[in-house]
Amino acid sequence: MSRNLFLEQEIEKSVLSYILTIEEDQDKMIPFLEKGDFYHKQNQILFEVINNLFENSKKINPVSILKELSDNDMLEEFGGPEAIYSFTLNVPAYSTVREIMEDLISKSNLRKASFALKHSFEQLQNINKTADDVLNEFEAKLVEISRNTVNNSFKEIRELSQEILRDLLSRKGSSNLKGISTGFKNLDSITSGLQKGELMILAARPAMGKTAFALNLTKNVVEKDNNVVVFFSLEMPSSQLVTRILAAESGIHGEYLKNPNLLVDRDWVKISTVLNEKISNYNLFIDDSAGLKLSEMIWKTKKLLSKMKRIDLIVVDYLQLIDLGGHGNNRQNEVAKISRTLKQLAREINCPVIALSQLSREVEKREDKRPMISDLRESGAIEQDADIITFLYRPNYYNKEVSPQEIQETQLIIAKHRNGSLGTLKLQFNPKIGLFFEEEKGDYY
Repeated sequence: MSRNLFLEQEIEKSVLSYILTIEEDQDKMIPFLEKGDFYHKQNQILFEVINNLFENSKKINPVSILKELSDNDMLEEFGGPEAIYSFTLNVPAYSTVREIMEDLISKSNLRKASFALKHSFEQLQNINKTADDVLNEFEAKLVEISRNTVNNSFKEIRELSQEILRDLLSRKGSSNLKGISTGFKNLDSITSGLQKGELMILAARPAMGKTAFALNLTKNVVEKDNNVVVFFSLEMPSSQLVTRILAAESGIHGEYLKNPNLLVDRDWVKISTVLNEKISNYNLFIDDSAGLKLSEMIWKTKKLLSKMKRIDLIVVDYLQLIDLGGHGNNRQNEVAKISRTLKQLAREINCPVIALSQLSREVEKREDKRPMISDLRESGAIEQDADIITFLYRPNYYNKEVSPQEIQETQLIIAKHRNGSLGTLKLQFNPKIGLFFEEEKGDYY
């Protein structure tokens, strides 16, 4: 293998020497590395042991390393006890080891890219593979390779203090919103807008209006400040989504838009005006690919970011339909990876992510059908990763005497808010045009 694709063993070893020796910096380095970053076998073995100890919250030092290697019959392969001692020598300075880490990961990524190219070339010879199959697989591998790890340096408290002061002064005398306005004043009031890097979950039972509310919020966001919104629709075709936005924006009954013969002249004028002068100017990008894989979603988002230079909001409808691309049989673990990845994506792209989610059928079995966090499908990981968890709940939905076409009160329940208060917001829902709106009074309790 080309020497350009790996570091000398002693240089790799210096990173492990630092981790093994400087205990207070272990949590600053271990999470950003993986076994494959090390090219040389001995270094791979040591990092695997270090990482296992770290994940199990155990002490990492020569004694614990020796015990772990012995317990797993790896000591002889590693080189014996004296090899462990050699890793405590020649410990570099922190500034030096950070530079080496960047180089180490860069070489590792180059090796992975090289293997991905080789694999893709081999796949091209497979007559059962289409060009799209090969390209999608290669793109997915590139997404897995790219890692934003050690590029961000640590910030000192004095620097962060000045950033906070500048932010407060910039908002003095203007809008109190720190994030992006949702268009719902009471939701903005409690959240201070959608915050960059945060994951918000919007969950409800079927027919409560999850998609309609997400589209209302999306429309409100793209109408302001030339905002860029990405909407992944894994259940509904993009044409239906745009038709729903058209209904909410024009006020024309959704059933009429399904049957154009019911439209009158003034409706056609309104439709043409709304589509040409408003909706067509939105920076709204919709992907309705069925069976979209998580890796493809990330790749497409990053590719759009490089083109648009900014993304202000990502909406995923809905979380449980995302495909991991494997054949795992533990759905709870899969959902955990999906929610964790969406949270990481929010931080990496530096924008809010709203993921719609199902609720379990257990809600229907209770007398009180008001949703709770425990009703989330595969809720443990979602609850942990989400910064905000909200539920849509319409009490009259279960009252069969109420017409489903009537304007109905809907509750937006904020059940978790990592950086703020909880509460229930009162909304009105017009199902004929799929529009959520707030009344002037009594919207929050």
